[in-house]
Order: sequence, then structure tokens, then C-alpha cells
Amino acid sequence: MIQKAITQLQREDFDRLVADRVQEGNQLDFKQALVGSTDADKKKFAADVCAFANTRGGDIVIGVRETRGVAVEVVPLAMDPDQETLRLQNMIADSFDPRIVGVQIAPVAYGDGHVLVVRVPQSVQGLHRSKLDQQFHIRESRSNRHLDVASLITRVDMLRGQRDRRDEFFAQRYAAVLTNRTPVALRAGPKVMVHVFQAHAAFGADMLDVSPAAAAGAMPVPTLGQGGADFRMTFEGPMHHTAINDGMTRGFTLVHHNGVLEGAWKVADLREGRTEVVAEAVETHVLGFVRALIERTRGLLTFDVPLVVRVALVGAEGAVVVTSNRELRRHFEEDVPLSPIDRTALQLPDVLVNDWPVADLAELFRPAFDRLWQASGFLRSYQYQEHNGRFVWQG
Repeated sequence: MIQKAITQLQREDFDRLVADRVQEGNQLDFKQALVGSTDADKKKFAADVCAFANTRGGDIVIGVRETRGVAVEVVPLAMDPDQETLRLQNMIADSFDPRIVGVQIAPVAYGDGHVLVVRVPQSVQGLHRSKLDQQFHIRESRSNRHLDVASLITRVDMLRGQRDRRDEFFAQRYAAVLTNRTPVALRAGPKVMVHVFQAHAAFGADMLDVSPAAAAGAMPVPTLGQGGADFRMTFEGPMHHTAINDGMTRGFTLVHHNGVLEGAWKVADLREGRTEVVAEAVETHVLGFVRALIERTRGLLTFDVPLVVRVALVGAEGAVVVTSNRELRRHFEEDVPLSPIDRTALQLPDVLVNDWPVADLAELFRPAFDRLWQASGFLRSYQYQEHNGRFVWQG
């Protein structure tokens, strides 16, 4: 895979493949010509996409000639880039079970033609089968092979292990914040934790070069916007945080070596009687922080879509999610008292970000925010109001 965001690829990147005699591998495949229109051509392309998705993801670079797997010449393609992109998108959408999400296609201008890059993420959905030949393909070195029954069983066990590592990582991070076992402790009170990670993240198998984030002001910090008041290197990775008072901070951003981005911040003060978490404030801060974090990281690290965003409210057991809208609050509390949060870590549904920039980030978060409000008895997030047949965030 070319170690660069697909939206930032330029002619020089393909020239470098040839100059450095880069070889095909389990994350890179070269093709000189466009995908043909015959059944055999479509079946071969589907096998390539399926194999990358079922293995570690990878780039199919169309417009580069190879000899014994080594890039030897850039051969720009004479094509309509929009039409060819649409053709391949339709082919990918119809060829797999389950459908492969997050595939990116980028035509890059090169002289009088284009080089076409198809970036396939490692799947987080399990194993995919090509509907064109009914096979489960995987990538091994420079070639593909299909899985037999024994290999399928092994593969499923491996995916289970990956999910176990992911679940263990998040459980440890929630516990660390809850018990103040972080390099800088957060102030007492309910906290929001946001984790952003690439959809194909292996949680320990691959490490991210975090050095570009290891400088003061390199990363946005929750509640501070475009840069933290302080920076320190930690065992987990670079940490940026707000000012420390009485040995504690209000929020921090942590770039983990395993490629997971983490933000955590206090959202409510502990009060006698009832601790209240204002839903509108949580939504506003989450959307602002996620947008700033993704924009900064895509330009700073080898970090690109598709991304998964996981939001959790930790240390909020017994607190109540409330609204700042007095009329709405009175309406609900007169009918049925709002319910306190019944768990230590309230994990909201994951949000999948397939493209960036995204036209409406808030729309992607609506199912997650609905669950936040529902935790205390509201029907949904009332930050979303119907407009022209769709719900639009009004924050």
C-alpha cells in the first residue's frame, strides 16, 4: 500500500514506484490496463478486491506496468476518470457478499492521461465472498488464493482474536480513565471518551509512526480546539492536554502507538442529589473534536478513511442525561422522571466514516446521539429537527 492518503497522491508518487523498483506484495498490486468488460476480467478484478479486503487491505494501481512483480513503467490511461470511477464503484457494489464498504477510487492526473488507484480497506465485517466465482479469496505475497474449509475455520478464529484484542483495549482504556491511571489524571466527574481508529486496525499487529504528533500544539485537544496547553510523551504515545491545576487536567488527546486516537474530557461536575450531563453540550463537543482530530491527523500521520469513531460516557453511572431546552425538559420530567445512567461505561454505537471531507458529519452521528438521550428516557436526540424530509442537526 502506498503510504499516503489517497486524496494526496500525485504524479511523483508513481514515478517513485518505478524509480525505487517497488515490488508487488500482499498490500500492493500493479495493472497496466483498465479492467475489461468480459466476465473473466470482472471476475479477476473482483478476486483482487476480495483478497485485499479479506487480508490486510491494499492498493490496486492501474496504469503501472510490472515485470515479475516489479514496477518498471508508468503507462497513463486514456479514459474519462469520472465514468471509469463510477463503473468500478458499481462493479464493487454488486460483486461481494457481504458488501465491502470503504473502498476508495482515485484517478490521478499523469500527463495526458490518468493513473487509477483503488484502495481497499481490510474488512471489519468478517470474510467476504466474491459472487462472481463463489470463492473466499485472500492475498498471499503477490498472488491471490481461495480458502478451503480448513483455511476458512482458521480465518474465522483469527478474526475472533482480533475482536478480542479490540475489546480488551477499550476495556483497559475505560478502566484507566475511571481509576485515574493515566499520565495526567482527569478531574472528577463524568467523562466523554472518543476513540478514532482505521477500520482495518489490528490493535497490536501494526504500529503507527507517532513522531509527527510528538510536539506541542500538534494535535487538537477537547475543549481547547486547535492545540493543547501542554505536551508530554508517554508509554502509550504522545499526549496533549489542557492546563494542569491541583495535579489534574480537564481533557487530553492521546495518540496511541497502535494507531488509535483517543480524546477524553470531563463533561459534568459531581453534585449532591443529581449529577446532570447536558446532551446538547456533549454532541457539540464530540462533533467539533472529531472533525478537528480527523482533519489534523490525515495531514500529519499515515491515517485515512475508512475510520471508526467510538464514543463512550464513562464514570457516569447514576448521572442523568438532560437537555438545555427547558420546555422539552419540563415536558419529559412531568410525565416520567428521567432515568439515571445504569452502567459505568455507556458505549454508544460505532460511527463509520467512509469519506473525508464528509458533507454532514452530524448525520453520521445521529444513531449514536439518539442512544445517548435514550439512556435517560428521551425518545431521541432533539438536536435533530425535520427539514425537507430529513432530520438536520441544529446545534
